[in-house]
Amino acid sequence: MHLLMEPQVIHSDVFTGGRVMAIVPELCVRCGKCAEICQWQAVRGGDGPQSPWIDEQECEGCGACLLVCPKGAIAEHHVDNGRWYWSQIRLGFMSHATLEPGQENSGKLVTLVRRHAAEKMPARNIDKPIILDGSPGTGCPVIASVGGTRLAVIVTEPTVSGCHDLQRILELTGHFKVPSGVIINKADLNHAISQTIRAETLKRGAVLLGELPYDTIVIDAQQAGRTILEYAPDSVIAGQIQSIWTAIIDQIGLKNSTDPNEYCSTIQNKD
Repeated sequence: MHLLMEPQVIHSDVFTGGRVMAIVPELCVRCGKCAEICQWQAVRGGDGPQSPWIDEQECEGCGACLLVCPKGAIAEHHVDNGRWYWSQIRLGFMSHATLEPGQENSGKLVTLVRRHAAEKMPARNIDKPIILDGSPGTGCPVIASVGGTRLAVIVTEPTVSGCHDLQRILELTGHFKVPSGVIINKADLNHAISQTIRAETLKRGAVLLGELPYDTIVIDAQQAGRTILEYAPDSVIAGQIQSIWTAIIDQIGLKNSTDPNEYCSTIQNKD
């Protein structure tokens, strides 16, 4: 989405979501308790003349060493994990973020991106639904994306892994009582699994929003740096996407609009 939407940054700042531990040499008595308790083996040195120290790349910031140190020789400090952005795009505005190499995404980052979108949209007198592009899976970033939304739009493909992942995310949205709609992408690649997905969708109380065929024109649009609705608005797949959008608008109870380009996106990037 970052490449496709070509965001022009209006404002950005540092995202600080984690912490790491450090040993204060002046207070350390080399008792070794921090090394014993560390499940990540992040404590280095201490056997020779060199004082023990903590490798920031290995430290998970759990704070176990902080609890067991008898001399209070463990200090904690927060680290910069990436940056967040509020940008202008050709279709509206986008709230998004980038992470430093090796940093993990977290619910904190997703929540930050959501909060900025929720704050800045009304400030610009824009009263439109916010679209969140969530991470795959069912982990912390996904929970932060799904919580409190009016509709979870789940895009799956007719593969064994796609069907399995669909079951997991439907369990998650069911747990949080978030209404769900399913889109089957490349539905014509495996008709048997597509039928299984349709049955699973209905079984779990979700709505089948629509199906899209495999079409190389989508690849052409990506290579041109445009959405399929911009690149080939009169194509069959563009019409199918319009129909799916209408179904989404109906599900969240807003006025019917056949133009997805009228709406704002808020995107949380994973890498």
